[in-house]
Amino acid sequence: PSGGPTSKLTAVTNTKLLLQPDKGDSSWGDESGNQTLTGSGDLSTVSPVASSPYEAAAKSTAMRFDGSGDYITTSWDSASDFDFGSSDYTIECWFTVDNTSTTYKTLFGGTAFELNCFVYGTRVLFYGAQGYYMYGPYTISADTWYHVACQRNGNTLELYFDGSLADTQSWSGTHTSFTSSTPFRIGYLNGYSARSHSGYIYDFRVTKGEAKYSGSTYTVPSAPFR
Repeated sequence: PSGGPTSKLTAVTNTKLLLQPDKGDSSWGDESGNQTLTGSGDLSTVSPVASSPYEAAAKSTAMRFDGSGDYITTSWDSASDFDFGSSDYTIECWFTVDNTSTTYKTLFGGTAFELNCFVYGTRVLFYGAQGYYMYGPYTISADTWYHVACQRNGNTLELYFDGSLADTQSWSGTHTSFTSSTPFRIGYLNGYSARSHSGYIYDFRVTKGEAKYSGSTYTVPSAPFR
């Protein structure tokens, strides 16, 4: 895939999950040290099958999702890390898609109506809360790296995409807690197996208690998260 930065970012304060596998890894490790992660489908083992956006500098490997049962699940005993309530947060990653057909490709998922981000056709959408979804006036291409950040900043839900604020929604509610049957997952939407991601994901980070981006534009990360 084309595009993307050339070196890794590092972890920051309030990081609850940071997933950036390297080619020598034998298991899915959380660089923040907070989560136990389990892979399903072809991701049940770590396989260096694709370059990440940082390949030249980091010798890292992106997670490859084939659209059929490949996803990463966070452990239920750490579910409180994803109980955002009414606090600020940022969920972000680099991703590609295999194609731009009108199918759902989930980047991360809670439930169908809250805290999920997915690609549909040539658009990225953030479903922040029931009845509150965001998308931007842009189109994406297959096999190209993009950065996306979904966040809450006070009483505003925000979708940032590849350097720009794409869309916002005012919302003062409280997020529903994740459960053992609806855990936080990467590449999969709970209850909708047909909406699994098809493409690559890398440098997946969850920050709780802080909105990482502000303004109408932002500097796209040029090094791996920390």
